[in-house]
Amino acid sequence: MGILTSRDLLRAYAERVHPSEGRAHEWMTAEPVTVAVATSLEEAALVMSGHGFHHLPVVEQDGHPVGLVGLRDTVRPGVSPRLHIGLGL
Repeated sequence: MGILTSRDLLRAYAERVHPSEGRAHEWMTAEPVTVAVATSLEEAALVMSGHGFHHLPVVEQDGHPVGLVGLRDTVRPGVSPRLHIGLGL
């Protein structure tokens, strides 16, 4: 469906939308760029840098979200080179 990012919130704030009146669906990024669980961290980093993102949703083959990978995760020592990050969604 979409993702509500800090940039989306800043955009709403800049337009002086009061939090009690704003709705996530109005400000979210619809159909965000995602990566598959089997994507390497190197590939994920390239996608993020290519789009100017700091985070990417990680999805299963059916599109079901299973986690989020951040740019910092791609450079952290000792992290597996594959995205096996789950949030229990």
